[in-house]
Amino acid sequence: MTGQSARQAGQVRPQAYAYALPKRGGVGLPCETLSFEPAAGALRIIQLEQELEITRAGLRSAIRDLAIANAGQRAIKEEARSANEKFRSINSELDRSKEELHCLRADSANFSARRQTAALQVASLTMRQRQVMDLVLAGHPSKNIAADLGISQRTVDNHRAAIMRKTGSKTLPALIRMALAAA
Repeated sequence: MTGQSARQAGQVRPQAYAYALPKRGGVGLPCETLSFEPAAGALRIIQLEQELEITRAGLRSAIRDLAIANAGQRAIKEEARSANEKFRSINSELDRSKEELHCLRADSANFSARRQTAALQVASLTMRQRQVMDLVLAGHPSKNIAADLGISQRTVDNHRAAIMRKTGSKTLPALIRMALAAA
């Protein structure tokens, strides 16, 4: 039987190739010989290609996962930035509200003091001066006040001047504000 017909009959194995590889020790050491069969090498190449494709698929999946995680981190950072801005806004609004409350308390204290001062000023008026002030605040002119109270217009003008002096009012609107504060 020739070599080729024996191979076809399955009796002879394909020719093996021998390669000399240096041992792990480095240069100058004796070499070990590996045998390599072409059919086994082709199978090994196919296996390596399949492993490579599986590895590539895994890497693609990992890259996709990293991209999704990176997008998630961006979203988290954006949400954190938005929350910080909202916190600053609310904090500044709270500070403004505190300032307004402080001003309102100061105004309330001032209003209370003005009310007490106005009440003392009205209490310092005589009975006739209070009558004249009530009619002045009602919008009556001095001539009608004099006729209603049975006194002269000159006396009404004197009472009006005393009322303005005792209350510290320089104008009629100031007198009205003081009277409203005293009420």
